[in-house]
Amino acid sequence: MEYSEWVPSVAIEELTLKRALQDVEDPVKLAAELFREALPLAVMGVTHIAIHEPNPLIRFNAQKYVIDRNMGSVQSPTKPDSEVPAWQKIFDTIAEVADNKKS
Repeated sequence: MEYSEWVPSVAIEELTLKRALQDVEDPVKLAAELFREALPLAVMGVTHIAIHEPNPLIRFNAQKYVIDRNMGSVQSPTKPDSEVPAWQKIFDTIAEVADNKKS
């Protein structure tokens, strides 16, 4: 596993330079921009975990997160049963079994 070491002093220097070059005075706008810049790599990381993580619990949580972000959570209002897609029925059954095992 590759690890990029984060050095706070270097990060602060880079942030100071970024603020100076872009003339960004609003820290909220700057924070939002930093989040937007990091978004593609963060999404890649989560999807990689959802596909390749050896720990099944961690992999399941990442998979659930990816599904929820794209299709809505199981707790969200659903269509009438006749309109519920087959994958949703399967997922609901798995979630119910998992909840029962917790109890």
